[in-house]
Amino acid sequence: MRGGPWLRDRGPSTCDSARSSLSICTVWETFKVYILEINIAKHAGFLRSIRVRLDILEKEIAQLEREHLRTPDSQILGRIRIKLVEFQDTALTEVQHMGKYATAHIYEEGERPGEVLVNLTCPNRESDTIMVVQAEDGSEITDPEHIANRFREYYETL
Repeated sequence: MRGGPWLRDRGPSTCDSARSSLSICTVWETFKVYILEINIAKHAGFLRSIRVRLDILEKEIAQLEREHLRTPDSQILGRIRIKLVEFQDTALTEVQHMGKYATAHIYEEGERPGEVLVNLTCPNRESDTIMVVQAEDGSEITDPEHIANRFREYYETL
């Protein structure tokens, strides 16, 4: 950890000098923010490298598949299988890292695990939103407020 030497070298002296002017709670909160900053930077860098690796593997697999279509060869097929296994392993590493991040985020923010994982894996909520509803007269309702009212009316009459 990059902050380890900093905390070891400056932590005790910072606490000693802070005793006169700051409460220990303030110093502790400052250390927590510093450690959180380091963890966020590491997480972002790690995910960036994983996603770059996944993009590279995707391109390599596509290129090998095109090559296999031109000249069918068992060696090319073997290389495709190796790349697919590597792709799956890398994707699994990304998912495991997201799980660790979600656990840490839950501890820090007190959020539910499902909510954090949904935000990590489904950033685009518009694809899950109902955009058009057909009215009783056959016309289409596209206004979100009218759609919500239509659903409310429907479930109230059940």
